[in-house]
Amino acid sequence: MKISLVVVLIFSFLTSTFASNDDTKIKIALGAMFASSQADLITTCQAIDRGAIELNPVLGQNKSQIVVTKEVMTGLTMLSMWELNKKKPKLAFWVTLGVAGIYAVLAVHNHNVAR
Repeated sequence: MKISLVVVLIFSFLTSTFASNDDTKIKIALGAMFASSQADLITTCQAIDRGAIELNPVLGQNKSQIVVTKEVMTGLTMLSMWELNKKKPKLAFWVTLGVAGIYAVLAVHNHNVAR
């Protein structure tokens, strides 16, 4: 939990300090979201390999199905945020950063389950 908060704070700082326009901000936020979603995916697979079960019924129990579903969901979310950025850049930035934080929390939880 502390790690995900630190990640969100670091990306917030970097974005507010170095971003010169809204496209740069959303790109940084989307990068954070992608990185944290991949951490969630990797730690989910590690936990499953060690005997844990996926509790989300949408994802199922098959590891291949979980990978494909998570990647499609991440891609669609990123595309949605990119489109939202065209009309509401501040909202898109903060929602994307929030989703990145949620993925980071899930990755930390999965890591603790896999231990």
